[in-house]
Amino acid sequence: MSLGGASAQITYQLATPIVTVKLLVDELSEELPEHPAIVDLQRQLLRCSRSLAEFRQMVFEIKEQKSKEVLCADIVQQVRDHINLNYPDVRVNFFSEKHQSILSENAKVLADASLLPAILNLVNNAIRSTKVSGSDKIELSSLFDEKNWQLSMRDFGCGFTQLTLSELGVKPVNSKQGLGMAVFLSHASLERLGVTLALTNHVAGGALVTLKLALVVNDT
Repeated sequence: MSLGGASAQITYQLATPIVTVKLLVDELSEELPEHPAIVDLQRQLLRCSRSLAEFRQMVFEIKEQKSKEVLCADIVQQVRDHINLNYPDVRVNFFSEKHQSILSENAKVLADASLLPAILNLVNNAIRSTKVSGSDKIELSSLFDEKNWQLSMRDFGCGFTQLTLSELGVKPVNSKQGLGMAVFLSHASLERLGVTLALTNHVAGGALVTLKLALVVNDT
C-alpha cells in the first residue's frame, strides 16, 4: 500500500515536468524541425508520455482489482518487444515445444496490469546479470500442460548463492545489479496473482527463473 501511494505521488509529480519539457521541445522544433537531437527528444518524450499513461492505468486497475483474461502469446511477444527495444545488443534464444503450438495459440491466464511489469523486472535482472558476466544472450522458454503455463528465463551470469536463494523474494537483498529489490517487488505482485515463482541455478551455469501460471479453463 505504501509503494502504491508513493507511485501515485511520483506519477503526479512527473506529469508536469514532462508536459513542460514537451512544450519547450515543440518550440525548438519550429526553429529546427529536422535537427536530429530535437527529433530524438520528441521520440523519447513520446515514450515517457506513453509509459506514464500506462502506469496510471496500471495503478487504477490494481486499485480497482480489475483482472482480465490475457493471451500467453501476447505476454511473450511483449517481453520480446521490450528486449528488442531496450536491449538491442542482447540475443534472445526462445524455446517452445512445436507440438504445443495449437494449445499455445489460444492459451490464456487471468491477471491484472501488474503481471507484465513483474515479468519485465525479472527479465531486466536476467539481462543485467548476463551483461555483468560479459555475455550477450539470455534464454526464454514457454511450456504448457492442460492446466498451467510455465515461462522460464535463464541468464548466463554467476547464478545465485545459497544465501541469496534463501532470501530472494522474501526480503530485499543487497546487490550491485539491484536484483534483490526488483525480485522482492516482482514476488509480491506475482504472489498476489497466484503465480508460483521458482529461483534456481541452471545446471549449465547462470540463474534460472521460472513462473507457473494457471490457465483459464473455458467451459464448452
